[in-house]
Amino acid sequence: ALLVYSRVSTRTLADEVAAARPTRRQALEWARQIASALQAAHAQGIVHSDVRPDVVLVPDADRSLVVHGFGRARSSNTTDEHSTYGES
Repeated sequence: ALLVYSRVSTRTLADEVAAARPTRRQALEWARQIASALQAAHAQGIVHSDVRPDVVLVPDADRSLVVHGFGRARSSNTTDEHSTYGES
């Protein structure tokens, strides 16, 4: 499978949190957006397997988070733990 991303000029969530502590409202909104992205991936049978603040992007334009780093993602439909997306 091949995943294609838009080019996003941005900072990571790790950068954002290091620069300034988010408000509770902002942190909850970020958590909602990350959960929504992962839910969409899981609905397609894809498990990210390495979600952390430096693989979550905070775009400058609309501030909607982008979860990236699916190169090591795996299919939830396989029992082979070595079956990953992004590897041939």
